[in-house]
Amino acid sequence: MSAHALETLAFAAGIASLSYASKMLSASGALAQFALGAMLFGLGRWQWTVPMLAFFLTSSFLSRISSVRKAEAAGLFSKGDIRDASQVAANGGLSAVLILGSTFHPHPAWFIAYLSSVAAAAADTWATEVGSLSMKDPLLLLSMKPVPPGTSGGVSVLGSFAALAGAAVVLLSGVRWLEPADAVRSAYLVIIAGVTGTTIDSVLGETLQSQFRCGSCGKLTEKRVHCGQNTEQTKGIPWIQNDFVNLSCTGAAAIIGGIGSLFLT
Repeated sequence: MSAHALETLAFAAGIASLSYASKMLSASGALAQFALGAMLFGLGRWQWTVPMLAFFLTSSFLSRISSVRKAEAAGLFSKGDIRDASQVAANGGLSAVLILGSTFHPHPAWFIAYLSSVAAAAADTWATEVGSLSMKDPLLLLSMKPVPPGTSGGVSVLGSFAALAGAAVVLLSGVRWLEPADAVRSAYLVIIAGVTGTTIDSVLGETLQSQFRCGSCGKLTEKRVHCGQNTEQTKGIPWIQNDFVNLSCTGAAAIIGGIGSLFLT
């Protein structure tokens, strides 16, 4: 086995182990992160690894800060602070496709698409985590109806600024690898794609994502079982849940960033 292969496995295993030990990831989440980390570092070295690390580490940190505020709604929403394999795949799985594309058909557009998808994941996560600290309840983006913190589709002023900051952090983590001649335009494109992705996430969360009502406590939830009994669907499409919406968020951003970058070169 080559030295690079050993280095890749050690790096991916180390990050996954630390994430699991610090309860950032479940066992399945750690395995998924190991596979993703090995692919990104093995094929893309630091250029493709640093932006994903910037997203994951900052998002996990913010999740811890906002955990007290979110505890009020912890039993209502489908995902908690400890990310599982499906969450890792929803936020980062597309990156594996993009790094493979870049490896077999090299072009700067692949990296812009990748940065855009990770920027969208960060924007969405930062908006949720920081937005939950707002003193005012978020509003649904289309109907402007107040909803509890953590509700899919809910937005706030604080969360919106956080979304922009999250996208900017990912951009800054990868800016040194942008093509110098198009760096400024590419940077704007990544930010636009990232924010657009999280906006699409909010729209889908409000309109198509499934929501249920608990027959026992009467509360709205994203879970099919609550208070020990099956819940009744009140809106959305049954198979469209949080992970699908997150994947749509990162996918839309990657398409915007990738196609947009083709017009820059």
